[in-house]
Amino acid sequence: KNNPNYTLNINPPYLIFPMEPKTITVEDINKNILQAEYAVRGRMVQRAGEIEKEMKEGKKFPFDELNQCNIGNPQVLGQPPITFYR
Repeated sequence: KNNPNYTLNINPPYLIFPMEPKTITVEDINKNILQAEYAVRGRMVQRAGEIEKEMKEGKKFPFDELNQCNIGNPQVLGQPPITFYR
C-alpha cells in the first residue's frame, strides 16, 4: 500500500526511506478546531449546580445524589481506574 510518509527508492535494493515529516501550521488547522474549548462549564454543569443547591435546601428529586460525571471522572460511577497504559 502507498504510505504518504515513506518514499520508495526505485534503484536497487529498492529500500523504503522515511520522508521528511510534514509540518502543520496554524493556517492548516480548521478554525473550529482552533476555537474549541475544553470547559467543565456550560449548561449541564450549571444545571447540576442548581440541582445540588436545591437538594441542600430540601427540594426532592427522583434521585438521592448527584454525580457530575461530565468532568472526566468515571470512578465516581464505580468504574475501576485504568491499571495499564493503552
